[in-house]
Amino acid sequence: MYLRGLFSHFNDFGQDWIYSPSVGTFGATPATDPAASDGNMGFTHVWRRPEQRIFSVAAGARHDIGTTIIVYDLSLGQGRQIGGFPRASFNGPSNVQFGVDTSHPFTPQFPVLNNVNIFDPSAYVLDGYQTQNNHNYERDVTGSFSVIRQYNIGTHYGSFEAGSKVRDSRKSQLDNQHFFDADDTLPLSSVLGTFRDPNFYFGKYQFGPISDWNKILTLFNANLGSTITPNTNKDLLRSMPNDYITSERVSAGYAMNTINFGPVRLQTGVRIEATAESFLGNHVFSNGSKYLTTVPVRGNHDYIDVLPSVQLQYSFGANKIRAAYGMGIARPNFADLPPFITEDDKKNTVKVGNPALRPTRANNYDILFERYLKPAGVIQFGAFYKDLRNPIYENVETDITTGTFAGFQQFQAINGPRAHITGIEMTWQQHLSFLSGPMNGTGVRANYSYTTSQAGFPAGFGRTDHPALLRQAPNNWNFDLTYDKKGFAGRIGATHNDANIFAYNFQNGADGGIKGPNGDVYLYPHTQLDAQASYWIPNGHGLQAVVSLLNLTNEVFGFYQGSERFPIQREFYDRTVSFGLRWTLTREPK
Repeated sequence: MYLRGLFSHFNDFGQDWIYSPSVGTFGATPATDPAASDGNMGFTHVWRRPEQRIFSVAAGARHDIGTTIIVYDLSLGQGRQIGGFPRASFNGPSNVQFGVDTSHPFTPQFPVLNNVNIFDPSAYVLDGYQTQNNHNYERDVTGSFSVIRQYNIGTHYGSFEAGSKVRDSRKSQLDNQHFFDADDTLPLSSVLGTFRDPNFYFGKYQFGPISDWNKILTLFNANLGSTITPNTNKDLLRSMPNDYITSERVSAGYAMNTINFGPVRLQTGVRIEATAESFLGNHVFSNGSKYLTTVPVRGNHDYIDVLPSVQLQYSFGANKIRAAYGMGIARPNFADLPPFITEDDKKNTVKVGNPALRPTRANNYDILFERYLKPAGVIQFGAFYKDLRNPIYENVETDITTGTFAGFQQFQAINGPRAHITGIEMTWQQHLSFLSGPMNGTGVRANYSYTTSQAGFPAGFGRTDHPALLRQAPNNWNFDLTYDKKGFAGRIGATHNDANIFAYNFQNGADGGIKGPNGDVYLYPHTQLDAQASYWIPNGHGLQAVVSLLNLTNEVFGFYQGSERFPIQREFYDRTVSFGLRWTLTREPK
């Protein structure tokens, strides 16, 4: 029997000071064209205050009664996020002539050609203020029960297993934003802060004058009702579309039989799942930029899936060959189903729900060769193919040209007609105990996979090519060196993922082609080095010291569009070092 619990509270607090150039027409060097002085600057101070909390408890038991095994469990999980990203926005100089220098594409420069001081705080005035205190809540209850019966038929032996599982989930979002308009008379120079960062972005950009949030609050309270006025119309247009309640209940039952015929092992099974989803969202009506009314929108998805599978294993000596076929299903994230609209003024983007999303169904084919090594190790090589129907593409990007969000980029999950994935994978894991002396505690773990895929789009989508599936990197590998001896355990490992598509954006005929600035949005390739070590303290009665070192190479995270010469954002998070003590009832290994 077991009882497990988890509680975690995370304050995702911080501040962003953002200078945003809008270039307009690029000028030439030297500045000779007054018509090119159509660039402008903006400044935003974001007061980051999300609070996240997770709670879960699980209980279960296993009973061995002769040749029968009974297993059951029950769990409850809850998660919530409150708070948000209040911000103050300032308008800056509007007669700027920018040039462009992309000789270093990861750090492009936009020199000012007409001597406007874009970092003069007196040239910036408060344009708007926004509060945000959103509430997101999710609850999951899961229970399962299974019975396994072992049997013999002559010299053959096997087991029959049957069981059921029910998961009930509910998620809600309450968007609570309030917008205030300012009359462009309150200067940034009146709310300046003292924080400085002399090494901002490796010294490639100037860290301009910044504001102090407490001074902004004082300025806001002193001028509310005079030069700062509420914008209730915008409150309703931006908040009401984001409110929703969703629920999902999955009831499943399965039966599986496993039988061994000498070197052959055959496993067959079938799982039946009934899914019932419902949601309640809002449809907001407006006349241009004026709020009219809100109409609640209800919807539901109910469907049943029969998912068979078969696996055949053949053993000869230290080798095994496994072949498998199985049908699978991937449901939509049920938070994507309501007709919500979540806006981000900082990035001029909106995320939109899709009530018409359907689940992805897959036929999966796998074959794997294994060879077990002495004294402890394994080599594996395999290949797989997955045929997908109604694949779900997250974060499909389109441009909005009319309505409340004209000029924004829209991200929405959609279904495609078909897609497929083909790949190979290989693994080597071995404890090198045949080495002499202290080196016999060394081990190695390495794996590599190569995948290729093709995605198809619905008719009228605007593109006829077949790019890779989202988040499908062609080359992925891990390499770890391990050491375990006399109470010490150490790991150092490298992980690599190729660049992969984060969001579809390309349309047929786009300027620059698929590798140009209007191509798909990619995640940068990522190679990360991590290390971890633990040591059993002598006579510590089960006490271990643990140290963890993550992202030792300070690897970049970010996005580019089409090709790396068109960066969107690049973020660096430095290294993470943690120390701890762990106490268990397990005795120190010898």
